Amino acid sequence: MSYDLELFMLSPGQDLSAVLASLFDRDVNSGPLVETKEKGKASLAQALTSEGSDLVAFAMDYQAIAASKQISPSLARERFRQIELHEAHDEEGIHVAVYDDFVTVSVPLTHQWRPPGELMHQTWACLERVVAETGYAVYDPQLDIVLDLKRDFDQVLSHYATLAADVPSIIARAAGGSRPWWRFWS
Repeated sequence: MSYDLELFMLSPGQDLSAVLASLFDRDVNSGPLVETKEKGKASLAQALTSEGSDLVAFAMDYQAIAASKQISPSLARERFRQIELHEAHDEEGIHVAVYDDFVTVSVPLTHQWRPPGELMHQTWACLERVVAETGYAVYDPQLDIVLDLKRDFDQVLSHYATLAADVPSIIARAAGGSRPWWRFWS
């Protein structure tokens, strides 16, 4: 369970729902490899893992991906060519995925050892770095708004903290609720 933020190019006046549909209603990294996009992803990953950052690149196991998807390793490399980053000291912490045309930042709702404010401040620094490097907009699907990083921190932190606080009760209900999982109407 995570709090996800999506970053992508959004021009003034452009329809948000159309942009979201064009990015997320298709295979990720679909189509052939484009060298300029590969260089852009590598440059962004370098900026995100630079000095002062705790993010490190995650090595993709293309053999395992190929086996699980029943495809060749070369096709796995083509389809799963995003760059995955996670915190060096905490693999269960902030996760960043840099794709051809967008970036996702995921913050775990189940994180126990860092207070929500600290975790969200680290996330915000990551968002600011991505925006500075790419010019991308930041969309929060939980709030269904495009964020203003100068103004919306408190609103996002409050929502994140509320959701994170609800996780134990959600898990408890799922593990031993009094009604069957399919009975959603009462």
